[in-house]
Amino acid sequence: ISFISFQNNFLNEGILGMIIAGAFLGFLKYNYYPSSILMGDGGSYLLGSSLAFLSLIPTSNINQVEFLPFASNINLLVIYPILFVPLTDMILVLAKRISSGSSIFHPDRSHLHYCLLDNGISHNETVKSIISISFIFSSIGLAIFTRNIYIVLFSSLIFVFQLYGIKKRS
Repeated sequence: ISFISFQNNFLNEGILGMIIAGAFLGFLKYNYYPSSILMGDGGSYLLGSSLAFLSLIPTSNINQVEFLPFASNINLLVIYPILFVPLTDMILVLAKRISSGSSIFHPDRSHLHYCLLDNGISHNETVKSIISISFIFSSIGLAIFTRNIYIVLFSSLIFVFQLYGIKKRS
């Protein structure tokens, strides 16, 4: 998001994106399994909503695709791949809870990380898998933004090597 912000001359948003990334990276050191501290709901909601809102600003009015049947100031073809994992996970979990008749606020084990853990994948491999999936979809969003397919090819190679490493260690 910072890269897209800087490319579209949204300097304040780019710097804010780098600050959020720094907060995530600084926290990751202490939150990597086994965790010594936990962010909690308040911190994750603050950083997640900040990232979501920040993604709307620099992607407005850029590289609009003419064949879309609706007019939008926000390019969802760039935003959605970048935020693919959290948005898709949230949508699928909410759909499952609504279809089963349970409260959308009721906790359960239907999130992606629980599904991977329940299928016998270790905690570290689950984290690496989700990071790899996020990386590949973020690369797709950047490829759409820059119109450069090589970004996707490069990230796909990294993704394949990451999966190979997981399979080899398992």
